[in-house]
Amino acid sequence: MKSIARKSLAGLMVLAMTVLASAQIAPPSKSRLTQRYSRNLGSQRPLPLRTQEPRLPAAASPNIIWVQCPAEAIGLDPAVTCGYLPVPMHRDQPKNPEKIRIYFEVYPHANPGQAVSAILANLGGPGDTTTGLRSLWLAMFAPNMDVHDVLLIDDRGYGMSDTVDCEELQHGTGPSLDQEVADCAAQLDDDASRYSTGDIALDTEAVRAALRYDKVDYYGGSAGGVDVTSYATRFGSHLRSVILDSGGGTPGLIPFGGPYYISLASSRSVRLDCLRSPTCAGDHPNPDTEFEQLIQTVRSQPVQGSAYDANGNLIPVVFDETALFFLIPNPTGNFVGNGELLAAYTSLLQGDAAPLLRLGAEGVIPWVSDFGDPTIFSFGAGGATECVIKGVPYQWSVPPQVRLTQFAEAVSALPPAYFKPFSKAAATAEQVDTDRECLYWEVPSPPTPVVPPGGKYPGVPALVLSSDIDAGVPDEY
Repeated sequence: MKSIARKSLAGLMVLAMTVLASAQIAPPSKSRLTQRYSRNLGSQRPLPLRTQEPRLPAAASPNIIWVQCPAEAIGLDPAVTCGYLPVPMHRDQPKNPEKIRIYFEVYPHANPGQAVSAILANLGGPGDTTTGLRSLWLAMFAPNMDVHDVLLIDDRGYGMSDTVDCEELQHGTGPSLDQEVADCAAQLDDDASRYSTGDIALDTEAVRAALRYDKVDYYGGSAGGVDVTSYATRFGSHLRSVILDSGGGTPGLIPFGGPYYISLASSRSVRLDCLRSPTCAGDHPNPDTEFEQLIQTVRSQPVQGSAYDANGNLIPVVFDETALFFLIPNPTGNFVGNGELLAAYTSLLQGDAAPLLRLGAEGVIPWVSDFGDPTIFSFGAGGATECVIKGVPYQWSVPPQVRLTQFAEAVSALPPAYFKPFSKAAATAEQVDTDRECLYWEVPSPPTPVVPPGGKYPGVPALVLSSDIDAGVPDEY
């Protein structure tokens, strides 16, 4: 359910242009489309006028419900078109009439003629909007929009696609995370297992077919990589190219997979961050040793106090081993970097806990919190996806209290150093382990699998990026 920090916009633009060029399309020159969206990168240039009327793919399906686009979308491109496509909620029940509306936005290419392809983009989350990030996508793909459309689709339950809004879970008003999760699953009832990436892939294909695109270029960042995997192994004949930017995939969908891969990458992330800084490298010649000493210190004696976050709020902080484990894969976006940890530890040894407490105030977010507008990030939809696509160390057929026992037994059976340099207790705590978070979810019917039986990976151009300093979706994952 964790929403992983966004990559740099400049890097995203470079990688998008690179992979589209690898699909044997000449790299576009700086076109008026680049100018058109450059204001999203700080420029004040006016939007150029189109020379033609906006074009949709030929003979779009009559099943599409066309709607007025949001003002934010029109402000970026007056030629945008928006709509909903009703699709079955329960494809496993052909006679079940229940539908879910999948929302999409089409940003058409500028040159005459039909589009070479539609560029799809998805950051997954799970639970994150796609269309709400339109400024990011249009800035990223602007150089390609001379001949490529950009097609933004909100996954089912995300964004504007019949948003899952579990009020207590979304806004942190329940007595505990377990109770909030249980209430959300009860609210969804027999739909609770129908938000898998397999279902999302089938929705995506339905929208592609309804808009009559033959080929798509699919960008998947972070958890969006699982969406790409689900689509690619079902509908490879309609893929033109794939970009996986630190993309998740099936290796991480094993029980305890998330914390396992984070633990493998944690020391390297801290070490490389330090070694690449002239000041840190000089002050901390043995970063691995110091990092393990920091873990042991906060494990045996958590640091408690208060610190101000970047908004000036005074936050009570308990910086223990679990807080550190949470911080490691989430270092960006909150004025927090892993390169600060060793310096903060040195200060702690000298009697000054303030730097470590500040990192805790900025970088550790309790799950029982207000996550704001569910059309931007739906905690309920994120759980509905994550809890049914991954393997869990308990049986769905037994009551939650029995699952809790099975979970504890599975943790006990793991080798003592399974999450080295962290302890099993920290790596499987509620704050960091989605297996633990899903204990009170319900799976009324088997979810659609991530990869279908016999699914094949297509032979299409693919650009796969991973960072040796990224502990959130690391190389090992």
